[in-house]
Amino acid sequence: VGDDYFDDAVFIGNSLIVGLQRTVPLNARYFASIGLNVSQVFTKELIPMTSGKTATISDALGTVEFSKVYLMFGINELGWGSIASFISYYGQIIDRVREVNPDALIYVQSILPINEEKWAKSRDFQSCINNYAVATFNQKIVEMCVEKDVAFVNVGEVLTDETGNLYPDATSDGIHIGGIFSTRWVEYLKTHTVRAQES
Repeated sequence: VGDDYFDDAVFIGNSLIVGLQRTVPLNARYFASIGLNVSQVFTKELIPMTSGKTATISDALGTVEFSKVYLMFGINELGWGSIASFISYYGQIIDRVREVNPDALIYVQSILPINEEKWAKSRDFQSCINNYAVATFNQKIVEMCVEKDVAFVNVGEVLTDETGNLYPDATSDGIHIGGIFSTRWVEYLKTHTVRAQES
């Protein structure tokens, strides 16, 4: 598909989505924030409204028109004690999207693998964030997508080397993506789409 495919899309997620918005000029809507996790979609008021107030992402979804949603969560939740809790909240986000727009195409993007060597040197290093945890969480996300009948998009496969690590040139801190690799990410999304079901 072309760039115009995303004109009626909403990207929802964490700092990785914020970075994507800053580096690749798509005419999409972004409901994203640095540090955002799945539970905060329902509690954190961060979306500016025309009234001058701010709303949660959950509430803001009910005020805009869209036909596609791209979700990305998980890197901030790797330290959670319960994968089940993470999946429960994630499923609630999907349910909320369907409540607002039952016909919307929902794409759940994989948690991106990290570059473990660079991450180990980062000032923000946390041992709970590692590629084993990423793979474990992604498996549960896949199972959720099957259960919820939504598309799982394995973005990580175009951003990682043969060892499963994020390409070193793709990241400065081991986690966040920059430069041409953001473009590769979007190009991957363009070639991994699903058709709307006919009613």
